[in-house]
Amino acid sequence: MGMKYWSGVWGWAEATLFFIVPDVLITYGALSNRIRMVVRLCLWALGGALIGGCLMYITGVWFADHTRQLLVMIPAIDDALIEEVREELQTAGWQAIILGPTQGIPYKIYASYAAEADISLLFFLLISVPARVVRFLLAGLLAWGLSQWLLRPIGLRLKIGIWLLFWLTFYSFYFVQMGG
Repeated sequence: MGMKYWSGVWGWAEATLFFIVPDVLITYGALSNRIRMVVRLCLWALGGALIGGCLMYITGVWFADHTRQLLVMIPAIDDALIEEVREELQTAGWQAIILGPTQGIPYKIYASYAAEADISLLFFLLISVPARVVRFLLAGLLAWGLSQWLLRPIGLRLKIGIWLLFWLTFYSFYFVQMGG
């Protein structure tokens, strides 16, 4: 299975139960120095995220109590964070779906409680496009630019080492900050 398919699967997985963002794979793909690959990976991750977001939206409608129990089993998600998202959705509505992921709050929580805030599934999916793809593209294009210009003289092995160090450091800080 090619990287684009893995990107779609990863987008779906992270929108549901997985807790590592598809940006990891997208930025890895950026090391190839092929910008078309980066864009393709972003679009496949978006497609997967939309499918996963739809699934979490429906699960939140049909199985609200069970969804909450499921979400709190995921690292860095607890009852307080879920309540924060529910309040944001009630006060800010669809804007919360755009802004939340910029604060490191998992998209899956917004997907699970959007219906409770009277956001229709269709509108939720429409607003999810910019909410997801902008970050994917920013991460991918930044990694591509760094790989293309700043890291160009070094070999692929060293680039992969820098990429790995970055993501290990990122998630170390993220899980300490988010309490996961």
